[in-house]
Formats: sequence, C-alpha cells, structure tokens
Amino acid sequence: MSNESKIGLMAVIVISLAIWGYKFLQGKNILSTSTSLYVEYDDVTELPKSAPVLKNGFQVGVVSDIYLKADDPEKVVVALDIDRSVLVPKDARAVLLSLGVMGGRGIELEFSQPCSGANCAVNGDILAGQTKGLLGSMVDPTEVPAYMDQLDIGLKQIMTSMKEEMSKPGSADSGIGKMAKDLEVTMGNLKLMTAQMNTLLAANTKSLTGTMKNMETITGNLAENKDKINNLMGNASTFSNQLTEADIKSTISKANGTLDETKAMMAKLQNTLAGLDKTFSEANAMLGRINAGEGTLGLLAKDEALYTNLKSATREMELLMQDLRLHPKRYTRILSKKEKPYEKPVNDPAKSGN
Repeated sequence: MSNESKIGLMAVIVISLAIWGYKFLQGKNILSTSTSLYVEYDDVTELPKSAPVLKNGFQVGVVSDIYLKADDPEKVVVALDIDRSVLVPKDARAVLLSLGVMGGRGIELEFSQPCSGANCAVNGDILAGQTKGLLGSMVDPTEVPAYMDQLDIGLKQIMTSMKEEMSKPGSADSGIGKMAKDLEVTMGNLKLMTAQMNTLLAANTKSLTGTMKNMETITGNLAENKDKINNLMGNASTFSNQLTEADIKSTISKANGTLDETKAMMAKLQNTLAGLDKTFSEANAMLGRINAGEGTLGLLAKDEALYTNLKSATREMELLMQDLRLHPKRYTRILSKKEKPYEKPVNDPAKSGN
C-alpha cells in the first residue's frame, strides 16, 4: 500500500471517529440502531437537545431535535431517538418533567404493558405528550397526602415547643420571648396601618371611582381608535423617514439657486420689455410720419397720382415681359435690316387692359 493510500485511510478513520465522538457527546451512538418517535408539547422550556429519554429512571434514548410544528406554531415537536431494543407501545405517554431541583429537564416514557407486533411504535409514530411541574416531577401525586400529614405533624410539634418555651419563667427576656414581643408590636403596627388605609380608602372612594371610570373611558377610546392611532403613528414614521432621507439642506440650496436664476431671468425680461417699448415707440413715430405723408412710404400712402403711375408702369412691364416670352426672336434680330411686322399675341393681356 502506498503512502498516499495510508494517509487517505488514516484521514477517513480520524474523521469517522470525530463524527462518532461528536454524536456520542450529544448522547447518540451512531453505531447502534434506533427508533425515531415524535411528541407534541405546548411548552418545552429548558428542554435541550440531547436531553435523556428515561424509562423508570433508566436512559433508553435521547432528544434528537426540537422545532415548531409547521401547520401549528403553537405546538412544539420533539424528536426522540429510542434504542431499538426497547419496544415502546403506541399508547405510551412521553412525560416532560424536571430531573432535579437545580434544573434540567428530560422525558419519561410511561407504559405498563409490553407491546408486540402491530401494537409497537415504529419510525415516524407520534406519542401522546404530557407535562409535569417541578412538584409533580419530584413527588408522586399519590404520596402528596402523606407528605402533608408529615408536614402538619412537624408544624404542630414546633408550635408545642414554642408554647412550652414561652411558659417558662424568664422566657420574656429570652430570644424567643423578645421575638414574640417584636412580632406582637409588628402585628399591632400592621393592624393600625390597615385601619388607616381603610379610612383613607373610604374617604376617597368616590374620587377613586371617578378616576377609574375616567381611566376606563380613556382606555375604551384608545381601544376604539387603535387603528387610527396606528395609522397616525405610521404616517408620522413615514413622514419622519422621508424627512430623514430627503436632503433638506441640498433642497434649500437648490431652491435658492432657482430663485437667483429667476431673478436674473426677470431682469433680462425687464430689459427686453424696455427694448420692445422703445421699438414700439419708434414704430409709432414712423407710422405717424407715414400718415403725415413724409418720406417715400408717406408719398406712396398719400399721393394717388404716384400710385396710379406705378400701377400703369407695372402694367406696361407686364405686357413687355409677356411679349418677350412669346416672341423672343424679335429681340434677338437687332442687327437684321429686314423689319418684321408686329403681331399681337393670341393671349394678349392688352385685350383686358385699361
């Protein structure tokens, strides 16, 4: 076998031993077979994983897992790993109890008859659960009357001894006598204090009753407006978060910058309006001169003869351009000696002339 194979085999052995040791410290021997059973409880306070599962004080398994029931969060599921050699009936009870006065809890399996065949619990079965308090865990319920009788006898003996001690001469100066006197004074003070409290309560009963009614009214109003108060608190929280998330300083700075830009724009607009006002003034002055007949436009607007001449000249120019377009050769034979007679165009604009 090569060195690599030896090292690999040694690593597998070490890892396996480590896993086995870890599980063994949790109370579970992975080399032995077990039966997985489940129990449901309302409360598993102080029950740890790897807690022992007992039968008549003998450990027959461990708690392997604890988790909330998926479809009912009010229930807690406890998984038990029971030694396969222990046959647990299906009607057995898994009692959750305290293992001692100093703390620590475990589970005791309670069943009286052994099982066989189909009556035995198998992997995945659910056992009935029960919980016992500290007193129930330490003392069997059938033994409680006997313990109470013993306690009663012990208390009677103590009281008898105290009476005998108090009846002896000079007992008033002894420790027990002084304690009895102090106790008597204390009881007297308590009696006086109780009487004073009764008097005070009797004098302030109406006030206390009114105060309690007011408190009841306030509590009722708070209960009736619970949803509104919740919404108000939610809105306040949302508004506070929005204020926190918003960069107020940056927003104010941007607003100031916007105001400065607006002021500059307004100044430019005022300058523009002033220029427009000046332009309108000049236009009004020019229109006044035109109306007065000053300048070329004024003459055009006021002198009808000039307008008529311009209209006639425009008409003549139109006729000339029409003839030039229809008979261009007339104007290209300038050097020819032969004169070509003038012919009116078919569509002569002069027919519809003056």
